Amino acid sequence: MSPLPNADRLAADAIALLTRLVAFDTTSRDSNLALIEHVEALLTALGVASTRVPNHDGTKANLFATLGPAIEGGSSCRGIPMWCPSMASPGRAIPGR
Repeated sequence: MSPLPNADRLAADAIALLTRLVAFDTTSRDSNLALIEHVEALLTALGVASTRVPNHDGTKANLFATLGPAIEGGSSCRGIPMWCPSMASPGRAIPGR
């Protein structure tokens, strides 16, 4: 039986994952499909089924995933996979870069 990871290892893994996720350019005027594909792959590797819901022209998508048992009264979470910069601030950097 392998030991449970310690808090420092869990924190480092979480920071590494978040760093990868925020590095995707998901500016609202552009496609977010690279991020969606990456998260789909992460979920699939964990055995989590997900459903991609594309926009009308297929350039963007939302991703729905259910963790835990599919029972009545469960809960779900969702995120908005885009970054909405102020176009009036041209000096702003993309998060994670």
